[in-house]
Amino acid sequence: MNRPYFKHSSRQLQEEFEKHKADLSIVRALRAELDHRRTQWALQLREKIDAYLKALPAAVPPPAVPRSAPLTATQNARSVIGGSMKFFGIDLGTSTCSVSYAVNNPRPNFIQRPTEVSFRWGDPLRGNKSSVVPSVVARSGSGGSGQGATLFAFEAEETLEFNQVQGRNCQEVFRSVKSHLGTGRSYVRADPSLNTPVKVWAGLIRRLCEMTVAEKGKEFD
Repeated sequence: MNRPYFKHSSRQLQEEFEKHKADLSIVRALRAELDHRRTQWALQLREKIDAYLKALPAAVPPPAVPRSAPLTATQNARSVIGGSMKFFGIDLGTSTCSVSYAVNNPRPNFIQRPTEVSFRWGDPLRGNKSSVVPSVVARSGSGGSGQGATLFAFEAEETLEFNQVQGRNCQEVFRSVKSHLGTGRSYVRADPSLNTPVKVWAGLIRRLCEMTVAEKGKEFD
């Protein structure tokens, strides 16, 4: 069986997908390779590629607007008042999350397509970037209440992957917390800053916002 990506790690497969989304032959080859993988990271990437391929036939290009068409006074006012407004959306999934944004446009009947934010992760020298962010929180260090550090997203995932942080779920490690929202559940053995699903989720959202500003600049703050 021909498996051109046999020696690639799951993260390398993700990098290839992010770089070559426009090449469906590569995307389908990556998808075929993921059928042979069973890690959580690979399963998440497989779901993302499936969703991407499924959405392709439904994609409708925005209606063309002639560049030479003059703007009305109302449209000119909108471009002055709200021309730089940016709208963000956070997709908070049980296993992964992502951030997208759109900039308003004064042209009538213009369908603005959102843009996913790609975040740096891992060794800065390698330049790894991904728009798929792990919905993971971990508490590092030991000691009493309030001691140690809270790690989010890629940083938390990497420390867990290399066994730099170990512990029980909902105590030192927090996965699939979304399923606990609205249940009234509390994590009695966790640090006070992370002892409820809302606190864990709020911390992750805050970190996503900080990561977005770091990637896109202060004008996106």
